[in-house]
Amino acid sequence: MMRILSLLFFVTLFLGACQSKKSEQNNTEPVSFENVGEIVLNVEGMTCDGCEMTIEKGLMKLEGVAEVKADHETGITTVKADTLKVNRKDLAKIIEKVGYHAKD
Repeated sequence: MMRILSLLFFVTLFLGACQSKKSEQNNTEPVSFENVGEIVLNVEGMTCDGCEMTIEKGLMKLEGVAEVKADHETGITTVKADTLKVNRKDLAKIIEKVGYHAKD
């Protein structure tokens, strides 16, 4: 009897964990803003994929940013963001903060 209860407990625990993971995956809806615009920045100092990821992660933390694509080969970072919340100056500050330089 004790074995059966233990088995049921672990099965319930496992199913709960799976359901929790599934609900986390379903919450990744695309962000949408009313005034989405595209801002293109020339960024100095990127040399690899890691640099791209650092810039992308840093900019994605800024409220109003919907999408970021940095390219170390061209030195260009493209940002889709709510233009009422984000501007070039805000983006340049974040880029400087993570260790790179955004040119005008």
